[in-house]
Amino acid sequence: MKRIFVMLLIAVMAMNTCAMADIFATTPPAVFTSGDYDYMLRGDAATIVRYNGDEAAVEVPSELDGYPVAEVGAEAFRYRTLKSVSLPDSIVCIGKQAFEYCKITGALRLPENVTISQDAFSYAVLPQAVILPAGATVEKCAFSYCEAMERVVIGPGAVVRSRAFGYCDDLEQLLVADACRLEKNAFEYCRGMNQAVLCGEVEVADGAFSYCDDLHVTAAKAGTYDTLKQSALDASAGEQADDAPDEAEERALEIRNSPASLEGVTVTLEKATAVKNQKPEGFTYAFSGTLENNSDEGIMRVIYTFSLIDEHGEAFRSFGEVFDGEDAALPPHAKIDFTHDGIKWGKQSVPAAVEIGISSVETEAELPPAHLPRAGEYLYRALGDEKLANIREELPVELSFHVDQGGYGRTATFKAGDALDNAVRLFCAIRVGEESNEWVTDNYNWIAFTWEDGSRTGISLNLNNLEYYVHSTPHTYGLVNLDAFWSYCDVYLKDDE
Repeated sequence: MKRIFVMLLIAVMAMNTCAMADIFATTPPAVFTSGDYDYMLRGDAATIVRYNGDEAAVEVPSELDGYPVAEVGAEAFRYRTLKSVSLPDSIVCIGKQAFEYCKITGALRLPENVTISQDAFSYAVLPQAVILPAGATVEKCAFSYCEAMERVVIGPGAVVRSRAFGYCDDLEQLLVADACRLEKNAFEYCRGMNQAVLCGEVEVADGAFSYCDDLHVTAAKAGTYDTLKQSALDASAGEQADDAPDEAEERALEIRNSPASLEGVTVTLEKATAVKNQKPEGFTYAFSGTLENNSDEGIMRVIYTFSLIDEHGEAFRSFGEVFDGEDAALPPHAKIDFTHDGIKWGKQSVPAAVEIGISSVETEAELPPAHLPRAGEYLYRALGDEKLANIREELPVELSFHVDQGGYGRTATFKAGDALDNAVRLFCAIRVGEESNEWVTDNYNWIAFTWEDGSRTGISLNLNNLEYYVHSTPHTYGLVNLDAFWSYCDVYLKDDE
């Protein structure tokens, strides 16, 4: 079945994500610059909008132009690679996605009683030991899908919401102080976690450690927390000192089933290697070879696969790759080279061999030529859907806008009336910008239109740009007039049941 996938990356203005006031009904606040920081004022306090500096060791100031810094706003440090981060005691809130996708190689210092908003650190690479200070509130999915973090130490009186640490595969040990509360699913799918020590009276909801299959939970006296905390820090410091990379262990994998052929196409795997990673534990793979069209037709698309085999002969991972000719097919009796490297997975079996295969071949006659959006074109007309292209003449009976990050979903639903009219109007104002290389694929969001006849049109979304899949090849485009649509919908978003 041939489909065109459209993924739209929604950009969120940096704003106070801890206060839930309806700020969209007023004029957007002015943004000021002081040193390396853009900020805006909320009352007599500053909210950092963006960090513009290039220092690897970041110490956020407690004041900007004489105003106390109370918040790190949404996306303020997103995608940064930093040696360390230290937040002052004046900070009371870390906004949504403030450090999402960051890489912090050294220390992370957080102030007491801070609120860490949804997705604030999701998908980040963090230090081996992360300390949540006393009184912290960790909102849903705040640290979901984080890498490299092996120990989490939670200070007295902290609250950890649902999925706050969901899917942290490298997390092994947890230390929790007295008077903390761990809500349902707080550490779900932390499959590598083997030890949790609860000091004193800790409220643990049913399912707080769901799908942590090898976890052993131990109770300890409240007074032991400080000693155990120091031991955890000492252990992490010792491991980091020992982490000087050893000489890389590279192994050549046995190549099986090569060449592989299907419907006139031959894929030959000539080299397959695995390099052992020290931190995080696992392997990085590289494959190279040739793809040849032995037929008398042009080939538009080939999906070929690599299956990894462990030392016991069992398959444990599969990696799929796509050749997509789009407008330029692979000509008859032509050959091209391919190289795929930097492929990583989490902790896994030790690889010994790889099997090559072909799952599908499509010719020029089977796969139509590519249609790509044009810069300046209205988004609703660029997607190739007839009903969507006529949305101004025939409104949908319902528009749903869904945001799902780190497994935590919210949806805004608009039906007949002014709310629907406004949502459609703002959606229709979005234009396609220039093609870019910016790429985000970790969120699973969508807009869905329901029409009078009951049919539906769906658009898959992300957080910054339009991702437009032609056949199977992605293209990314900037979007113009997107902020207004996001801002309008954000007011109506409600937690999914």
